[in-house]
Amino acid sequence: MAAQSTGYGPRARVPLFDGDEDKYELWEVKFLGYMRLQKLHEIIQRENEIQDGDSDAATARTKNADAFAEMVQCLDDRSLSLIMRDARDDGRKAFKILREHYRSQSKPRIITLYTELTSLKKLDTETVTDYMLRAESSSTSLKMSGEMISDSLLVAMVLKGLPQQQFKPFTTVVTQKDKALTFTEFKVALRNFEDTEKLNRDEGAKVEDSVMKAAWKARVYPSGGTNVKCYSCGKMGHKVADCRSKKQRWCDVCKNHTHDTKFCRKQKKDNANGAGSDSAKRAELAKSLGDNHTFDFVFKVGEMISPNVNGMLVDCGATAHIVTDKSKFVKFNKNFVPARHYMELANGDRSNNVALARGDAKITIVDNKGRQVDALLNNTLYIPTYPQDIFSVQAATEMGATITFLPDSAQLVHRDGTKFDILKSGKLYYLNRASEMRRDVTSDTVNVTRSLKD
Repeated sequence: MAAQSTGYGPRARVPLFDGDEDKYELWEVKFLGYMRLQKLHEIIQRENEIQDGDSDAATARTKNADAFAEMVQCLDDRSLSLIMRDARDDGRKAFKILREHYRSQSKPRIITLYTELTSLKKLDTETVTDYMLRAESSSTSLKMSGEMISDSLLVAMVLKGLPQQQFKPFTTVVTQKDKALTFTEFKVALRNFEDTEKLNRDEGAKVEDSVMKAAWKARVYPSGGTNVKCYSCGKMGHKVADCRSKKQRWCDVCKNHTHDTKFCRKQKKDNANGAGSDSAKRAELAKSLGDNHTFDFVFKVGEMISPNVNGMLVDCGATAHIVTDKSKFVKFNKNFVPARHYMELANGDRSNNVALARGDAKITIVDNKGRQVDALLNNTLYIPTYPQDIFSVQAATEMGATITFLPDSAQLVHRDGTKFDILKSGKLYYLNRASEMRRDVTSDTVNVTRSLKD
């Protein structure tokens, strides 16, 4: 062979190939590195055939045979069968046969690689690094087959296969960036996000472990334990203080487990002053009305200076959208009963029969590009006595929308990326709604949000 042992150290480790097509690319890189150490890499990567008239023809044929001898030591029986008849003692030709077999550029293989790339999905048992290596392997194979795979396409395929519940914040940040990331930058960002999530999970596990260590443990009594009776559950073996089945204390006024509501000192003090606690009254009302009644909360309408006819008031405290024009509704909930629905204002006043109906309302609002967009507000309350339509921030964010407030402006971002400017008037914010005079303009349609269900 070309590289003889000198006796001054062990021979380089031979890279073995087990015939797995998915591992061929890795093996090829290792094999070329090994052949470079043996001073034979130039002969197997030579572009021109060896001709009899070449000045180095004899030396080249010897090295070519040595390259074949080195190669057969690395291959499994199946791969050896591919080259031993067609390329015996010809390392250059044998290497070419292996590459064409395991990295074929045929149309069926290219279709298979595209299918594998577009159906990528991260497994629960694999890390982000392993997942990205699978994607990069498919992409590299397609590029070597002459296909054009851009970094943006590869990033999109990787994002599509990530679990949305865990990686939704990361996906949102990447898709909203103005500058497109290269795949190298994307890999670094994704690994950093995974490390941060892992650190948060580890800290949560430590807290959980410390809580588990404080688990309940029965006391051991000098009298023998079995002769002790619990006067709460009637069972033997423990006292009332250690009873697991006794009713847990809860105060509806103070919102804690230190005492019961009937023994609350704060409630007694408020009653003595002639004004019951608002929390206690709310709890008492909920108990008296039962489960067949519903509540919605809004600001006090009398606090507005003057209503904005074209704008829709954006309210952070409202739990449902409110529309005052019945013609805006396209559908009503037949099960809605006004007498069982209560509206509570910010000052604590509550009353029923205010909302006359609940259903789906259709309004036209203007996005940040000046386009008119038909917005369908589900579970909207119809209250004709209110002087202003109200857009609920809580209902919008529960359906995936994002609302950002600034000192002089605000913006609503729908989950599909559509943005709507929110205008400030005085101390109030209004959603920019199209005027009646411009309704004949062609408009796009989008389901903006849904309010709370009954």
